[in-house]
Amino acid sequence: MFHVMKKIAPLCFLITHLSAATGPEDQELFFETKIRPVLIETCFECHGRDSVKSGLRVDSLEALIEGGHSGPSVIPGDLEGSLLIESIRRTYEELEMPPKAPLPTDVVKDFEKWVSEGAYWPDFQAATVREARFDTPAASVSPDDESIRDQLQLWLKTDNVARKPGRPVSVWLDQSGRGHDLTPTKEVRKRGTGEAPTYVSKSTINNYPAIKFSNASGMAGSPATAPDISGTAAYTFALVASVDEARPGIVSLIGGFGDPSTKKNPDTRMSAAFGIRSGGKGVPILVGGHRNDIWPQKALKNQIVGGIPQIFMLTQKEGGSSQEAEIFVNGKSIGALDYRAETSNLSRRDDIGFFLGSPFKWSRGFSGEIAEVVVFEGELSNTKRRGIETYLSEKYNIPLDLKIEGKTVDGVDPAFHEQHWSF
Repeated sequence: MFHVMKKIAPLCFLITHLSAATGPEDQELFFETKIRPVLIETCFECHGRDSVKSGLRVDSLEALIEGGHSGPSVIPGDLEGSLLIESIRRTYEELEMPPKAPLPTDVVKDFEKWVSEGAYWPDFQAATVREARFDTPAASVSPDDESIRDQLQLWLKTDNVARKPGRPVSVWLDQSGRGHDLTPTKEVRKRGTGEAPTYVSKSTINNYPAIKFSNASGMAGSPATAPDISGTAAYTFALVASVDEARPGIVSLIGGFGDPSTKKNPDTRMSAAFGIRSGGKGVPILVGGHRNDIWPQKALKNQIVGGIPQIFMLTQKEGGSSQEAEIFVNGKSIGALDYRAETSNLSRRDDIGFFLGSPFKWSRGFSGEIAEVVVFEGELSNTKRRGIETYLSEKYNIPLDLKIEGKTVDGVDPAFHEQHWSF
């Protein structure tokens, strides 16, 4: 608990000798370089806001003077009456601090000097602090893991694309075992206009291989082997991509399944596709077709476009309710969503199955790169979903956003934070 960590050492060369603290500036310098770092690094874990062992806190002079179960810890100007000094001197066995090993002699002398000269503590303006917390990454789960293999409907990855850099990709083989291979739609599918994307060996996705799309590129699979997901079925759809830009006034269509072009039933979502809406940093949306999209209620803080590698994921619970759809970016939900259509009624087209980019003239493609696509029938458990994200994160070296809502602490000294003293 009281172990003095080495990372306070860089300050030591700055002050080789401090004369008697005769003014506030000298006293503050002594406190900030000799006292506060030790309290934070060695005492705060057991005697801070979250853990108050023996009733003692060390994050304010008032708390030290009030003391804990054994009485006042610091009495300014009184060395012998200050239990803090007795503890670090290890005068009494039952009060020895730190419990595992004594403090260095020079540190003990610094505290003796501090207390004997009045235990100066700089004034501060109480602040409300939002303490961040971070989730633990889930264990990695491969898309073909035995526990979810039966749900796997499509798996496109660039690991086995045998093309020379810059050459067009005539087929992207499905690795799910269902044979839903994707090809350019131009001259292959009726009314198809999608040109072949190209293979890049070092992409903007952290220099990993990827398939590069232009706004004119479009690929699709056969309707006969399309993902077996329709109506109000649940699904999980993930892709690793980087999008160059959000085209003004339109939705850049990345890829998906269903029928985003139909106007037969404008009150339901007929497709499950991922797109980027224009607007500053780019807005990730679930494209439902005929303007029945789902989009975030609040603007996102992080940049989505600009060639930044991202792990995108769409999930939908059974029943198709728009209230139970969710969009994730790098493992973090983008929050509450807005929508027009209350439910989905996913419709399978008779000319294509899963598609990427712009397979037809009516579709608006995108400019960017895709490294991997995974589609599952059904909603994966939270553990499995996060496991897929971990798998993709580790494979493509894309950090997951594991920051979660922390708690608010009122009236604290803003300088009394480990982060403040991380040097």
